[in-house]
Parts: sequence; C-alpha cells; structure tokens
Amino acid sequence: MFGFWTEVADRFKSNPNVIGYDILNEPWPANMYKDASLFFKPSKFDREVLFPVAQRAHDVVRAVDDEKAIFFEGAQFPDTQPFLGGKTLSLGFPDTPGGAEYANR
Repeated sequence: MFGFWTEVADRFKSNPNVIGYDILNEPWPANMYKDASLFFKPSKFDREVLFPVAQRAHDVVRAVDDEKAIFFEGAQFPDTQPFLGGKTLSLGFPDTPGGAEYANR
C-alpha cells in the first residue's frame, strides 16, 4: 500500500488540479471475527490499527510531496452512529498523523 502512495504522490505532486491525497476512503474496522472489540468498541480500531497506518502513509507521501493536503478519515462504524439523529463519537487518533506541526494547518 505504501509503495502505491509513493508512486501516486510522485505522479501528482506537480499537478495544480490535485489538492491532496485521500489515503483510505471510509475505512471499515478490520475483521470482526478475529477481534470483535475493533468493531464494537468506539475509537479502538482508529487508535490501534488505523492511526499507525495513517502515520506511515503521511511519512511516505511527505517524502515525495510536502505541499498538498493529506486527508485521513476515521472508521465509519462505530465512530459514527446513524440513529437518534446521528451521533459522532470521538475519533481514536491520539494525535494528528503528521504530528503537532500539522494540527492547525
């Protein structure tokens, strides 16, 4: 997966029509049969699985392109719950994938 993002960033870094990279669109919380808590415990999948992937993806893209935005999404479920008018729970990322430098960019 990371070699792919190296190639994508290299190909589009000079393209003025590309504003950023969406690393994983609407990620789904792993295999619930291997570890059901990743699926049912809010923010656990984001914190334990998705955040390390986001950090690595950030480093790979930034090594090639340090100008464009990188979009990171938390898991669709259980962080977002569609009942009772919609409820969004806390994202499990303990920090910004790029570190504090990118927190308020």
